[in-house]
Amino acid sequence: MLTLRSFVVVSVIVSVNCQNCAKSNGIRQSPVNINTLNLIYDWAPSLKWSFGYALTPESVYINNTGSSFSLTVKHKWPLEISSGVLDVPYKFDQLHFHWGDHNGIGSEHTIDGFTYPLEMHVVHSQNTKNDADQIVVVAYFFKVSSIPNLGLQSLLDKMLEAGPKKHEIFEIKPFALSQLLPEKFSYLTYKGSLTTPPYTESVTWIISTLELPISESQLDVFRETSKMDQGLKNNFRCGQDLNFRDVRLILEPVQYSHSSAHMLLQLFLFVAVVTALGPDCIQNPGAFQSPIDIDTKTALIKKIGKLEWSTGYNRLPENATLISNGHTVSLEMVSRYPMEIKFPLFPVKYKFIQLHFHWGNKFDVGSEHTMNNKSYPMEMHVVHTQTENLLYPKYIVLGYFLSLTRKGTTGLEEIIPAVVPAATTINAPIPVKRFKLLKFLGSHVFPYYTYQGSLTTTPYDESVRWIVAKNPLSITRKQLDVFYKAAQIEIDMLNNYRCTQDPKV
Repeated sequence: MLTLRSFVVVSVIVSVNCQNCAKSNGIRQSPVNINTLNLIYDWAPSLKWSFGYALTPESVYINNTGSSFSLTVKHKWPLEISSGVLDVPYKFDQLHFHWGDHNGIGSEHTIDGFTYPLEMHVVHSQNTKNDADQIVVVAYFFKVSSIPNLGLQSLLDKMLEAGPKKHEIFEIKPFALSQLLPEKFSYLTYKGSLTTPPYTESVTWIISTLELPISESQLDVFRETSKMDQGLKNNFRCGQDLNFRDVRLILEPVQYSHSSAHMLLQLFLFVAVVTALGPDCIQNPGAFQSPIDIDTKTALIKKIGKLEWSTGYNRLPENATLISNGHTVSLEMVSRYPMEIKFPLFPVKYKFIQLHFHWGNKFDVGSEHTMNNKSYPMEMHVVHTQTENLLYPKYIVLGYFLSLTRKGTTGLEEIIPAVVPAATTINAPIPVKRFKLLKFLGSHVFPYYTYQGSLTTTPYDESVRWIVAKNPLSITRKQLDVFYKAAQIEIDMLNNYRCTQDPKV
């Protein structure tokens, strides 16, 4: 406790040198210090990020605004955040950073007086509902790590060039924002303001409890730019009066590392443990929920043809990466050739987004779907989407069971080396040796079972055409053990499957 008090004194003394420390007369100004003893614990649906965050935009730009570095994108897919504590969807505008000239200062918000060296703000806005806040800012704290944050690197490579050229726009190599932004986390939320002029009091703050890593050398890049432009030096605003506002903690497993918040949240440890260690077995009242048990005796037999695969599936991609969102690991590919499938019953094509895995903690559980009430140790989902025609499902997901054998499926051996590194560094893309995806999936999924269902993770959208291969792929005991090891590193990956849902119709 003495150490924490000493740290707060030093932080205050240094912070007064910031040019943005005047107290405002407003009643809901930001940032604030968050006292964890006064938190209101609450529940809300998980935040919903539109699929555009997982797709590579057409262009990504960065510029020195004079007070920070702002990242904007040109994207053909929607970038929106919704659900959770939000009444309406909010569209992505830009993201930017706040930092100080040493590790003891930098973040705008503080937790029990604890300051982080860097805080990232992801700004969204809406203008459809007058009685809702105009702006939502999702804030992330960065903590010093021995491992660099690979999701930041393309920005950092261009920042030193952009630093001395205020308001000049620089294009950087496009990357999916999901490489930088975790989608699942507990968060603190309160009603506040912008932290830069005009300090508009129409902001809902969502502050992630999931700390992101950054290395000392990466922090040095931010500080080096401050020498090029004094407007970037200590570009954080000091804490403002809370003025009797409530700060709510929307609970999922909490990952604050410093002792004050950690000690308090021990009271809720049993919630986190139950959430992390057990599968999602809550029955959803929706009419078309997934996964289901496939009863082969009652399944209707129809001849509806094979899937059509575009050329990109049988070509080496330009790059392949494995990334963890804290719940699973996903394989993403960038190809110069189209990666699309066509389902015989639909006139539209579906574009490949990613594939990911679900597994348990022993060999007889792990798959989400079951066949005649039998579970497999793992299930892989290959996710595709379309937005051209709203008459047809938004997603097609190919489901593959993985069965234990002595020899694994071709392509899986390329993914395995990246699984543990991905689990170790959440949201950082780990390079994977390139391979042709069709060799992994097989030339077709045939025979297959198909039905209309839902996503198996929040928000459980009932706009999915499921195609579940009858014949399983193969995985060895050694390969499966790698996924078990990843779950030991990131506990939320353990038993990351949803239980089968009761049929409603």
